[in-house]
Amino acid sequence: MQGDTGPAETGAHEEAPSLLSPREKEVLALITKGFTTVEVARMLDLSHFTVRTFVRRIYSKLEVTSKAEAIYEARTLGLLNS
Repeated sequence: MQGDTGPAETGAHEEAPSLLSPREKEVLALITKGFTTVEVARMLDLSHFTVRTFVRRIYSKLEVTSKAEAIYEARTLGLLNS
């Protein structure tokens, strides 16, 4: 079948504006400011388990394994203000 070689992976950089959901961006912004998972959960009236799920999704979408990497990638992609 023709077309076995699909388009090259575009990576996160081309889809940056819609890469993270608004809630994921909100969680990332708070974590970037130094708030803990428990503090973010209280601020957003969520379970800390829910916040941890958001953090895992953020890491997965940004293809990172740490908070520092997530912040760097998010800033590089223009997902964070500052």
